[in-house]
Amino acid sequence: MDHQLIVLSNATAGEEDAFNLWYDEVHLPDVLAVPGIAAARRFTLAEGAEWRFAAIYDMTGDDPAATVADLVARVADGRIAMTDAFDMASFRMLTATPCGPRRTA
Repeated sequence: MDHQLIVLSNATAGEEDAFNLWYDEVHLPDVLAVPGIAAARRFTLAEGAEWRFAAIYDMTGDDPAATVADLVARVADGRIAMTDAFDMASFRMLTATPCGPRRTA
């Protein structure tokens, strides 16, 4: 079954350019190297939202919790480099599992 990992985040005040450069050039390749992470796409959220950015990662396999645990471990031990431009105090990470088929118009 496929799952999504949704990360809602903000740049540290005044660091949006550095945040976007790091996210695109460093962070996405690091996260895509985690087994079970198959694809990624970033979004800018509407004005007034609590978060300015979202990233949605497609995960494969039957154990999304194990994939997320591997990701978190890589951040903790430095294999995934973080930056001061990423506001660690405000980000949220959610795992989404489909509860029905995808529908189209």
